[in-house]
Formats: sequence, structure tokens, C-alpha cells
Amino acid sequence: MAQDSGVSPSELRRDVSVWGSYMWGYADVGADIYTALGIVALAALGFTPLAFLFAGLVYALVGLGYAELASAYPVAGGYAEDTPLVRLASNESPYPPLAAVRAAIEQASSTLNRYPDPSSSLLRARLSDRYGVPRS
Repeated sequence: MAQDSGVSPSELRRDVSVWGSYMWGYADVGADIYTALGIVALAALGFTPLAFLFAGLVYALVGLGYAELASAYPVAGGYAEDTPLVRLASNESPYPPLAAVRAAIEQASSTLNRYPDPSSSLLRARLSDRYGVPRS
């Protein structure tokens, strides 16, 4: 459609400058940095610079991991087009459900048309038996 109108399609920039990467990290940290500084300085005592060096190394490795993950997407900001993508942030798994999980789903499927017990009486009874407290 963009070719018909004479307008070239726009593309997102796929590279991040050093300044952009720094600003992402700075925005990530937010106000919690002040609390973290005090806690690290108190816990590390004389090894505070070493603790911050280690934290920076971990942060850099996490950033490289994200960069590697981002390279799997052929389109900037989108899903991979021809590969079966597993969306881990949506609680998807690349593995099929276990047999015990499938059996539990089948067993529960006969009562899916009913609301659960609003007072959770079975759960409360089992917890009271386990911990020896009244079922009130």
C-alpha cells in the first residue's frame, strides 16, 4: 500500500548507541539506586567498589542477553514471522503439559461450569488439619 502511494515504508532503528544504552539503564534503576547504594556500602564495607564492579558486570551480561534475544526478531518491535515463537512473558512454555497436568485438567473439566466454593471450605479444613488450628 505504501508503494502505491509513493511513500516509502518507515522502519524502526535497530541499533542502540552507547548513550541510549546508558539512558535505558539509568531509567531502569530509578529512585531505588539511593537505597541500594546505602545497603551495598553497609554490607560490603571496604569491598564496595568490587561489589559495584560485579553488579556492573552482571548488568552488562543481562543487557547482552536482551540484545541476543532481540536479534531473534526479524522485524523491529515485532514477533518473529516464520518461527513458532514461545511468548514466555505470556506464561507460554515450549514444552507440552505433563501427563499429570492433563489428567488434572480432564478431571476438573466436569465442574468448570460451576463457581468454586466461595468460603474455600475444603482448603480451610485441610489447612486446619495440617496446622492443628480451629476451622473457624
